[in-house]
Parts: sequence; C-alpha cells; structure tokens
Amino acid sequence: RVHGDSRMDDNSQQSTFTAAKHSQFFLFNLNCLPHQYESSIDANRMTALYFCVVGLDLLNQLHKLKKEEIIEWIYAMQIKTDPTDTHGGFRGSLYLGGSFQIGGSPSCHQFDCGHLAMTYSALCTLITLGDDLSRVDKQSIVSALRNLQLEDGSFIPSRYSGENDLRFVFCAVGISWILDDFSGIDIERVVNFILACQTHEGGFGLNPSREAHGGSTYTALASLWLLNRQGTVLDDPKRWRDAVRWCVHRLTQGFNGRPNKLDDTCYTFWVGASLSLLNYQGMLQTDELKVFLTEAQTTYGGFGKHPDCLPDILHSFYGVAGWSLTSNQTSDVPNPVNPKLGISSRAFAQFRPDSQ
Repeated sequence: RVHGDSRMDDNSQQSTFTAAKHSQFFLFNLNCLPHQYESSIDANRMTALYFCVVGLDLLNQLHKLKKEEIIEWIYAMQIKTDPTDTHGGFRGSLYLGGSFQIGGSPSCHQFDCGHLAMTYSALCTLITLGDDLSRVDKQSIVSALRNLQLEDGSFIPSRYSGENDLRFVFCAVGISWILDDFSGIDIERVVNFILACQTHEGGFGLNPSREAHGGSTYTALASLWLLNRQGTVLDDPKRWRDAVRWCVHRLTQGFNGRPNKLDDTCYTFWVGASLSLLNYQGMLQTDELKVFLTEAQTTYGGFGKHPDCLPDILHSFYGVAGWSLTSNQTSDVPNPVNPKLGISSRAFAQFRPDSQ
C-alpha cells in the first residue's frame, strides 16, 4: 500500500470515470503481470486472464487483443481425460510442470486436475472472446461435477480440496448453465444448501451458520437465478425483505462486505449485483457511491481496494463492473456487466439470446 500518491488528482472532475486508463491497466497486466503476483497467483492465471479480458470487454476494447492466441492458451489448460473420468475441466496454469499442448494435455500429477473456479473462468473468457465452445470436453466436465458435489448439496472445487462453500456452488451452477447441461448436479440439493446459508441477518454466509458476507450473498442469489429458482427468494416476502435490508445496510459511502468493515471497491459489484438481482437497484444511484469509486481509481489506471491503495486486477475488474451497475451513462462502460454470470451483457446476449 502506498498512501497519497496513487489517487486521482484532487483537482480532477468529480465522478469522472477514466476508461482509457483502465483499459491500459488491463492490457498491461494481460501482457506482463507485475512480480508481486508471482507467488500468489501462479496457480490462478486463468482467473487473472478472466479479469483482464472481461474487463476489457466491459470497456469495449476487445479489438486490442490477439483473441486467437488467448483462446489457444485457454484450451491448452484443458485436462485431456477419459470422458467418464472425474477430474476433467480446466487448470489455472501449468505450474505443476505439465507441457504446453494445443487443445490440452493429460494430467501430469495427481494434483493436476480440473478446478471449478478455473473452469468457470475459462468458459466465461471463451464466451467473451466469441468462441463456440466446440472444443470443450463437456462430458468430462459434467462427470467431474457429479464427483465434486457433496451430500449437503455444496461442492468442493477439485478432487483433493477440503473446502466447500457457496463460491464453488456458483462456479458449478455457472458451468452447468454455460454448457446447457445440469445433469452433473443435483439441483434440489443445491437449492436447499443455498437457502440454508441465509442467516438471521438476511444475507448469505459461505456455509450454513456462517456470518453473512457480500461475496457469498451474490453467489447465492446469482446461482438461484441461473437455476431459474429465483422465486425461492423473490416470492418469499421475508427472505426477500431480509436480503434487501442486509444489502442496503452495506452502503455507507461505498459498499462494505459485512458489518463493521471498511468500504471496499469490489463490493460495489458483489452487493450492487445482489441488489440488482433482488430488483432493488435504485440504491446504486447515489452521488456518494460515485465519489467513493472515483477516489479509488488511480493515476496508473485500475482501482485499488480502498482510496489511497495501489491498483490490482481483482479490484480493478470489480470496480469497472460495479461502476457499470451504478451508471446510466453507457459512454463510461459501453458493455455493462450482466449480474447473473459476471460477463458483459453483450457477451451474455450473444451467447444465449433467449436468456435475457
């Protein structure tokens, strides 16, 4: 963190969105990740790619990319396996030592297996780049989903992982929606798990009996919408009212992720998208929220976690996505985010025009 030197100039016009700088920031990180990411993100390069490519799509800047090269890299991360195997999908990178092969390669290690978050990121990025998914090993991914769902309805992200929560439920549901194949998941158990995660506060925790959180509230609601089960919340007056109240209480100047926490750029998307899904997006049209986001922009392009923080790709992506939810000016973010799947409305409509 660097205080005082990364914020926009105090003389800058209030609530000015610096789209050109954000585009440059994503392009720079796409071509050369700073060394600070070397140890923390090596296994998650697919997610870093998703942030940069979808971020550029929101800004209508995909024409600046070498799309075919990116598509080939994504497919090279696909695990080539027997369709009935249970560890298919996409890796985050070749950090375990596998060889780069066009179209994908077999597992090189017992831990070299598909990961739900990486598979979700890969499929969303391919959709964004206009790929038809014809080379995706769909049957292998569906088989993996069956193996990764637990008895309570939740999912682990990969076959040797010990964590299970709403993050991976959303990834599993998003993958199934993209593949147009829900045969790999038990929908009723998924829905029951999601509803069990709603707390007395009104938001959703990562697991039942966990504290409500902005990120898990979004993943819960978006999963229900992708499953076409949004009525379990929208048509239940108490569930809907409690969820809306909890989300509204996250807004001070910006949004925070839970009570007694600082405002944070990324929750403009997590909580803002939740309010949109709850049909309560009027709360996003506040001058104070725009000022917070403006102050979180940096002179380098991108957004920091808080004002006075250096930018990073996660907060930059969710800052741009969040801005698109708060602004009626398409000149700021020409392709606003679709809150159901986390890609642009343009890409969503082009991929599945009947699901608007």
